[in-house]
Amino acid sequence: MQAHQLIIMRHAKSDWSEVDRSDFDRPLTARGRRTAKLMSEWLKQKQYRIDRIICSPALRAKQTCQLVSKELGIPQNSILWETGIYEASLNNLRSLVNQHSEGIHTLLIIEVVSCNCPT
Repeated sequence: MQAHQLIIMRHAKSDWSEVDRSDFDRPLTARGRRTAKLMSEWLKQKQYRIDRIICSPALRAKQTCQLVSKELGIPQNSILWETGIYEASLNNLRSLVNQHSEGIHTLLIIEVVSCNCPT
């Protein structure tokens, strides 16, 4: 039986310079964009064959996902923008994995880790 893989990735470094911007709408910094590309290179070097991505539609997660998927050549129709992943509980994440992993070898989740401090 073939093993399944789950990779969970946090969004890259986000921009806190606009204090009135909502948490959901914070973009990546230049450093975050570079780091997302580095993570893509690491995934490529490890030869992970990602079949599907589940990603939060929060801007910083979305930008991370777009950079990673472009670098890895993952087609847009393999990406699910899942609103339920934003600040999801562990049980909700398990449910999403179970719901979207049928027939999938490697699933990548790109999520938002929210806090009240710059990340």
